[in-house]
Amino acid sequence: MSTTCVPSISLSFRSRASRWTRLLLPGLLFVVTVSLLFLGSLLFLTPTPPSFARAASFETCATVPPREKPTFCNGADPIQGGCASDAETVTEEPILDGPEQIGLAQMRHSPSCNTYWGRGFSFLSGKSMTVFIPELGTGGNASFLSTTPEIYSNMIYATIPTVTIGIIIGPTRVVLATIPGVNLRA
Repeated sequence: MSTTCVPSISLSFRSRASRWTRLLLPGLLFVVTVSLLFLGSLLFLTPTPPSFARAASFETCATVPPREKPTFCNGADPIQGGCASDAETVTEEPILDGPEQIGLAQMRHSPSCNTYWGRGFSFLSGKSMTVFIPELGTGGNASFLSTTPEIYSNMIYATIPTVTIGIIIGPTRVVLATIPGVNLRA
């Protein structure tokens, strides 16, 4: 008879344990989840100390003293260099395919940075664009390719560069517009 009692006690203990597990486990998981979300939100909502923000700053074309501008500005990106904020268009040329205007080439200037760069727009959807500034040499600083309808070049300090902007119509056909440059240092 004792052999029949042991299984029933064991079965009774298992049913009690599984009932407590079913009741406590979801509640315990809920408490742990809410606690983790609360602690995580405290970490993300805590403001960054001002000293950290100052340590992460770096010099750009717009922030350096005038004597350092040639070093920081020549070949730099106008947006990352902080020069696009006060930029103005000084010259515009239509990009023509025969009599049809398919784009626009611009010479941009930042008075605060004393820099110039080219910017172009394509009016044709799905066409790549190219920009070239010979004053920046022959490498990656001098020419760019874009698959968007807008393109811009790197900057030249204190010299109005020659800017050539093109829209790639096909594998062997590019329609170009060139804005001639002026050397202001001479």
